[in-house]
Amino acid sequence: MATQTKRKEPFRYMLTSPTECTFEIVQINENPISAKPAIAAIIDLSKSGCKLYTKLDLNANDNQIKLLVNLTLDGQSMKYRGTIRWQKQTDDSFYYGIQLELIDSEKDQILADIRSLATHNKVEVV
Repeated sequence: MATQTKRKEPFRYMLTSPTECTFEIVQINENPISAKPAIAAIIDLSKSGCKLYTKLDLNANDNQIKLLVNLTLDGQSMKYRGTIRWQKQTDDSFYYGIQLELIDSEKDQILADIRSLATHNKVEVV
């Protein structure tokens, strides 16, 4: 008898070349703030989140941080609100897992952009 598993998490798509983006912190521990945009790179993306890479230590393991991620995929600029779920450090860099807060039309747009990138071999499923 074959065991069936039901995937609960959406597929993640790793960009074959990290894509530059910017992010702005909008809230720390439920306190609104105004911050300048910072540069990062998107490593992977799904309809529920993304992984960012930056040189900045945001101390996200000790704080609840909400941000706006500004990215351009397939020639279209988009802004998405999200929450940092985890932070990992390597040498002088930091990786962040971002849970995106998307409405259905934004999820559909991300999936359409991912499909377009896949036709040009710019993403792979991980």
